[in-house]
Amino acid sequence: SIKKILKENIIGADILDYNVRRTKVLLSIIGLLNNEIVEETDFDIKHIDSLKYKWKNEFNVIVGNPPYVKYQDLNNDNRIFLSNNWETIKNGTFNLYFAFFELGHKLLSNDGRLGYITPNNYFTSLAGLSLRQYFHKYKCLRRIIDFSHKKVFDAQTYTAITFLNRENNKAILYDRIPDNQFFSEFLNNVDVSPNYLNQLNVKKWRLLKKQEQKNIRNIERIGTPLNNIFDINVGIATLKDEIYFVDSSYEEDDLLVKETNNGTFYIEKEITKPVYKISNIKKQEDIDNNSLRVITPYYFTRKGANPIPESEFKKNYPNCFSFLLSEKEKLQNRDKGKVKYEPFYVWGRTQGLSRKGKKIVTPTFSKQPRFLFINKEDSYFTNGYGLFFKQRQADIFEKLIHPISKEENYQIALKILNSIIMEYYINITSVSIQGGYPCFQKNFIERFTIPEFTVKELEILERLTDKNEIDNFLLEKYQINIPEPKRFSYT
Repeated sequence: SIKKILKENIIGADILDYNVRRTKVLLSIIGLLNNEIVEETDFDIKHIDSLKYKWKNEFNVIVGNPPYVKYQDLNNDNRIFLSNNWETIKNGTFNLYFAFFELGHKLLSNDGRLGYITPNNYFTSLAGLSLRQYFHKYKCLRRIIDFSHKKVFDAQTYTAITFLNRENNKAILYDRIPDNQFFSEFLNNVDVSPNYLNQLNVKKWRLLKKQEQKNIRNIERIGTPLNNIFDINVGIATLKDEIYFVDSSYEEDDLLVKETNNGTFYIEKEITKPVYKISNIKKQEDIDNNSLRVITPYYFTRKGANPIPESEFKKNYPNCFSFLLSEKEKLQNRDKGKVKYEPFYVWGRTQGLSRKGKKIVTPTFSKQPRFLFINKEDSYFTNGYGLFFKQRQADIFEKLIHPISKEENYQIALKILNSIIMEYYINITSVSIQGGYPCFQKNFIERFTIPEFTVKELEILERLTDKNEIDNFLLEKYQINIPEPKRFSYT
């Protein structure tokens, strides 16, 4: 009977009294639908803080959707209590649901099972390191059903179902929803693949299907990693692009015109440099037609960049100084006013400030690979990452230098980076935001390798212009097996 099940088999807990009362009402309705009257004494549903409660039970089955609360949103007392009592949140920042994994694992009986719905970012996030270390230590994680970038629930997070037990699991059984499947179809046809713990890097898990594991292994072992061919750097960050960026389409006598709510201003072109907002650039022609420039209030030496002193700036670039002075309050309020910028007009961050040279750039997020070439050495970019050609002197080791690391071969590099190989690789190994936009950050692309090509193969790649033909050539070279496109051999 319902009463017997509730009395002998169900224990519930929630920190919110409303949730406890609502649960009792719903269970009472289930009783009524089965012609039973459920009494208050039939419930063992507690209004408690589960992480502070002294549990004495062991459970055969634990299910839950634990609270997702970031470290920043907890008060200091809770942070201290949690850090002192839970192993899963020892390293810096954390999310509250990490401790619920630990609690659930400790409460399981020897043959018990746990299933939680949680965000899936604990696979890779820095904050999730302690949780991953816990799973490696206790080998309690059995299975993960990953919904990837698809939102199953009406919540601003991407989720997975994670299953734990008390056994000594050597592998995590993993499946991920395909882009072309609905949730119900996926859940009815889950096909898990083992990911062995001793092969997973605790710093960042990369959970893969069986065929994916073989393909990714081929891609990462066949050649030289991008990180050894290029210097991969993030773009600049002024923290107020709308102030620093100027459209050079409007120019009068070496002065750039900038319209703001404070009026019309003229900026000395000499104090600006070309800048490319990668997230807005779709194709190579957009690079060539770019007219955006950025105010750069620095002078450069061999040792780096230094802010132009205020008196010197005011004297040499009076128009630009007048404009920045009109925006002084906004500039000082960057980082919510917590950082004091001296002088007030310096950029919010110095990253990428002194990095110059020709480069291949990519947006941080993109549906497909969108690597583009910037020929202007004295230029900046933002909203993405740059692959800078490593400058090497020709010497007796010239033959050891990968040909793709040379600037003159940038077109071949673009063909490889924009190929179906990179698209497959990044979709499998990276994280995605809603709509299926994978991330092209350095840590997701640096292990992608470029094979050693013969002179004849380089000539073929240079000659090919049709994308399908390029993809087919590279599929054969990388020796990977993916469904599309159809393959054929080159002779």
